[in-house]
Amino acid sequence: MKKALLLAMVMLAVVISSPSYAMGPLTLDAHTAAWDASSSPGVDGYYIYYRLVGTAGWSDTRRSAKIPITAPLQYDLITTLITANGSYEICATAVKGGAESGPSNIVPFVLDIPVSPLNLRKQ
Repeated sequence: MKKALLLAMVMLAVVISSPSYAMGPLTLDAHTAAWDASSSPGVDGYYIYYRLVGTAGWSDTRRSAKIPITAPLQYDLITTLITANGSYEICATAVKGGAESGPSNIVPFVLDIPVSPLNLRKQ
């Protein structure tokens, strides 16, 4: 009970302290994430975060390089961010100066690239 209450308080503190830059919802088409630009003046970039399903929090070690505000606002997850098969969750944040918004909506993403068998032989 105490752990659940503490977790709820921490999550509330993150929501309250994160600036809101009102970016459009994150969508996923095959392996490309896309979103609408923030309507807030001064936003100078975006980050895409990923985590394995069931992992708590978003980590700076699992995020994209800063994405410029040039159109189109999209990001190829496979060639630039995620390389291992698995079930992931993706979100985006808007950046304004040194501040970063809270996470966008969370979108599920499954990477399942077939691997060739090691013992495959021609006959």
